[in-house]
Amino acid sequence: MLDDPLRYHGDQAAHDADLDFAVNVHGTTPQWLQDSLAAALGELAAYPSVQLDAEVRATIAANHNRSADEVLLIHGVAEGFSLLPHLGLPATIVQPQFTEPEAAFRAAGVEVDSLVLPPPYTLTPALADGHENASSPHSQQLRNRMVIIGNPTNPTGVAHSADDLRKLASRCAVLVVDEAFMDVANAGTIQRCSLVNREAGGDTELPDKNPDNVIVFRSMTKTWAVAGLRCGYALGHPELLAQLARRRPHWPLGTLQLTAMAAIAQREEELLPEIRAAIRQQRESMTQLLRAAGWQVLDSEAPFVLARPGGDRSSHNGQGAVEVDVVKHERLRQELAERGVAVRRCDTFAGLDGSWWRLAVRDEASVRRLIAEVADLLSQN
Repeated sequence: MLDDPLRYHGDQAAHDADLDFAVNVHGTTPQWLQDSLAAALGELAAYPSVQLDAEVRATIAANHNRSADEVLLIHGVAEGFSLLPHLGLPATIVQPQFTEPEAAFRAAGVEVDSLVLPPPYTLTPALADGHENASSPHSQQLRNRMVIIGNPTNPTGVAHSADDLRKLASRCAVLVVDEAFMDVANAGTIQRCSLVNREAGGDTELPDKNPDNVIVFRSMTKTWAVAGLRCGYALGHPELLAQLARRRPHWPLGTLQLTAMAAIAQREEELLPEIRAAIRQQRESMTQLLRAAGWQVLDSEAPFVLARPGGDRSSHNGQGAVEVDVVKHERLRQELAERGVAVRRCDTFAGLDGSWWRLAVRDEASVRRLIAEVADLLSQN
């Protein structure tokens, strides 16, 4: 049993593993970023620079055709979730979803409930119209609640269209969209689904302008391999961001965080297309290899896939449906861990169980080892 399933994350599974599918950090920290951080070490005696904070916000804003006052730098997206209860609204979390938002609301003693989407975990028109409770998304409006949703969603990899999200925003008090993995989604997915960018020129009369009650979170830690620094930002209406930040301490981000964010913001537009292409190629190859080995793998727009192995751990119930032995799948996960292979368990996500694993996108050699290790373990049972 887990002490708090909502606080369980992939880094716990990856500890001491030599093959890590549990953590969604891409590659290693680029040398140019390490050099920027090394050059800033001599500045640590001084307090974090207000000017550097402003420069980072201005660069990020320019990347998204926004104004600097629409950007709030945060101590990783996890801090963003911890600030949300300060807005004073009860929350509804669209599940399956990253567990930190629910943990933050429960820790703050603020009302929170779940709306669990059925497979294939897409945002349906019925959901966009409002919801009655966690199991019936049809009648009562969400106008007095905050709604939190991932895009692409962790752990399903599902990307929701911007049009559907705007409809949802029109029916709730505040919509929070976690786009932590959107920066490495395919270009077409970003254009269709992201709520981050304004149209060039900043025309506020455009019909697809984001509503003023939308907050979007973005992460820099995963794509640029600086998870140890906790770097992220929120985008939204200046007044809403001011409410979000009103209880933060002074100097909420340190000098090295600001330095990393400045370096990334200056180079990401140039470097992201190549990273996106590499992740897409690896994800497609990984999906094909797993399915060829008899695994069930859901389509994904993220740098991870939701999957479960087949073999004799699954059987048909006689009516065409597949019954999965969750206990045996969990034992298989533990046996893999003993061999140094880490996968992210999914029974901590509402709407999923222990038969599902979230697998970070990895190279072909790593995927083939995973398949071989699982096949070997299955053959022994």
